[in-house]
Order: sequence, then C-alpha cells, then structure tokens
Amino acid sequence: MQYTPEMIDMIRGARREAVRNKTSERERERRGEMTRRAIKSLNRMPPARVWSKLTPKQQFEDRLMRSPSEGGFTGALKRRRGMQLRDDNTWKWEGGRKANFPNLRAVESEIRIANERKRFETSTNGPDLVE
Repeated sequence: MQYTPEMIDMIRGARREAVRNKTSERERERRGEMTRRAIKSLNRMPPARVWSKLTPKQQFEDRLMRSPSEGGFTGALKRRRGMQLRDDNTWKWEGGRKANFPNLRAVESEIRIANERKRFETSTNGPDLVE
C-alpha cells in the first residue's frame, strides 16, 4: 500500500503529539499528580521470593524508589541509591529556600488565623450545639 504525503504528515504529527503527551504526563507526575502510569509503577514490586527476604525498611525504601517524586527524603534516598535524577538540586528544597522563609512564615500565620477563625465559627454555630 502506498502512503500519500498527507498521511505521512498526519502520522508524524501524531507521533510528535504522543511524545509531547507522555512528556507532560511525566512532568505532572513529578509535581505530585497521581496518574494511571504512576499508580501502576507504585504497585509493582520485586518477585515474591525476593520481596519476602527484604527487611521492612528495605521494603519501604523499595516502594519509595518506585515513586515519581524527586524531592525531599525520596530524592535523597534515590541519590544515595545511585539513581540519576532529572534535577540534582530538587531534593535539597524540602525545607524551602532561606530567602523565602519570611514569605513562608507570613503565609503560615495567615493560614493559622483562618483555621482558628473557622474552628471558632464551627464551635459556636455548629449543628450539634444544644442550648
């Protein structure tokens, strides 16, 4: 069967779109979104004969190694185990950058005030309050 130039262009465009979609899916996973692919990856495990010989700590670390996250404790563990990460500095940012601390503290205090207000409103106007 002979493919027309229009069909070839359509096929190439579809391939480019598929690659773009997979790339954006991986980026969403790294940001923390649980996609179908990430869930399948997390559910995988070594063969039962190997899994049964692992200690609980090793089992926990194995599950973390399969997670798409590259930040914080998971990123540090992956680096320690020799896994190549997309961005070598992401795992260091768990506590936040020192330059952002004042802003983070201001946002935290706003959230605390809002939570206190909501807690007070529900305690005084709650449906379970009987007088």
